[in-house]
Amino acid sequence: MNLRSLYALIGIIPFLLESCSQKTPEQEKLIKVSVANFNSSHYTEAIKGFDKLIQLDSTDYVSWSFRGKTLFLLKRDDEALYSFNKALSINPKYNDGYADRSTYYSLKGQSEQALQDINIALKGNPDDTSFLLIRSWDFIKSNKFDSAILDCNHLLKIDPKNSEAFYNRAFAFKGIGNFDKALMDLNSAIEINPKAPGPYNDRGYILLSQLKYALAIPDFTKSIQLARVEDSSIKAYSYNNRGFCQYKFGNLEEALNDVNTSIQILPGNSYAYKNRALIYLGMKRNSEACADLELSLKLGFIKKYGNEVLTLQSKNCK
Repeated sequence: MNLRSLYALIGIIPFLLESCSQKTPEQEKLIKVSVANFNSSHYTEAIKGFDKLIQLDSTDYVSWSFRGKTLFLLKRDDEALYSFNKALSINPKYNDGYADRSTYYSLKGQSEQALQDINIALKGNPDDTSFLLIRSWDFIKSNKFDSAILDCNHLLKIDPKNSEAFYNRAFAFKGIGNFDKALMDLNSAIEINPKAPGPYNDRGYILLSQLKYALAIPDFTKSIQLARVEDSSIKAYSYNNRGFCQYKFGNLEEALNDVNTSIQILPGNSYAYKNRALIYLGMKRNSEACADLELSLKLGFIKKYGNEVLTLQSKNCK
């Protein structure tokens, strides 16, 4: 799941249902315009609307929570957390507010806080599919894959065509090493929503890990074609993975172009520098390969992926 999809899942309809019946015509219009701007990724305009709503009514906890989501998407993290906390201080029973703050904590890597908040939200509504989806992702981030699978199973009983639930369950199955079931769920996610890039990238990666490079390349290509601005990380991973497949086929120029594009999009990905080093070694450009291996180490490759870069260095770099 990408950042925006987590936030787009929650709060839109509840905002209108919970707020409009208690608002003036001016406030109702502001709500509709601000939500429309939020849904269209016009976050700078959206925040102006939510700020105006709060000026008109400082106890409008729904606007405070939406303000938090919008600020986080604008990378104004401290202000976002303040807004989430403010919403819940006004209405401690606002389940969507706990879900919003849970998503914030999850995306900040604070999995335990995320689980605490989403558990509160689910206690108030145990069958809410959005909340179940968020908690399944929190479980995945905490490596609690069996719990994630249970939440996805519950969700799919309520909504059998929920593509995100299949996608999350595929992550969880991959986490416990059940790649066959992961592939089945990714196939289902793609069948239900063929315009989402993530499942193509993840299906391609499983095929890559099974050395099925020819089958993986079309999935990475499809992921790249479908990726939107907010899917930049997925796009970067797909270029990197497709580049590795091209490298394995000996198509070094195509491979280099793909990995270079990946690095331009996501320059902090240590794995991409390792892959580019392999390509440079295949091109007999050892000095450039060694520079990339060193950079990969500095970006934390060993902690994330193991000692492959050290092995390559010892064989190829003096």
